[in-house]
Amino acid sequence: MAWLHAFLPAEDALLIKDRLDRIARSAGDGEGGGAGDARCRDQLRADATRDLLLHGRLPAESVFADAAATVHPTVHVTVPVLTLSGDSAEPGELDGYGPIDAETACRLAAKAPSFTRLLTHPVSGTVLDVDRTSYRPPADLKRWLEVRDGSCRFPGCNRRAAGCEVDHSVDWQYEGRTAFDNLAHLCRLHHHLKHESSWSVRHESGGVLEWTSPAGRRHLSHPKRRMPVGTDSIGPPPLLETTNESPPF
Repeated sequence: MAWLHAFLPAEDALLIKDRLDRIARSAGDGEGGGAGDARCRDQLRADATRDLLLHGRLPAESVFADAAATVHPTVHVTVPVLTLSGDSAEPGELDGYGPIDAETACRLAAKAPSFTRLLTHPVSGTVLDVDRTSYRPPADLKRWLEVRDGSCRFPGCNRRAAGCEVDHSVDWQYEGRTAFDNLAHLCRLHHHLKHESSWSVRHESGGVLEWTSPAGRRHLSHPKRRMPVGTDSIGPPPLLETTNESPPF
């Protein structure tokens, strides 16, 4: 066995990792009618890397073929509008990496095919209500929640939000809304735990979740980024969160 390393620009490395994560998750879950793969996620990711680098276009019988042909990796870049307009050198943030300089943030924003506008007050940071009335959250709301949550919101779990499921804290069948203040990311394990055990969760202000264990103990889960919502959020300057999408490698 041997190690293969690559020193790349942060955004390229994150796009590659996101694509490999999605391919491995697809193969492990058996999407497309398969029974799923018994290999662990790290093994699937390593094997997908090998197959893509060795063969380029995978044969149809490959377990990774369908996912490799359809997966589009994404990274989130948050850029202050004053930085985007050239009136500030405030850094942006590359999700999963950290702060990036203003020049890099503007370059990534210029390449992004779409923007999700997060209207925020320059002092309070509050944003507009993004309430929805359908069961499945639309793509823009899911991206907003990914930026807010950062990871699975069960206490102590750090699985990235991009690999988690969006859960209704108050279940849809019990009149729970598809709204920013009733949705949070949970990994598959803790999603099942919430629905199949006596753990319960309640949304508090500012995206804080209060969990109650079967023993009655309370635990608080704080979001990665504070994104409170209020009527005072109308007004400049907003933050622009961009989605940098890349075609399959």
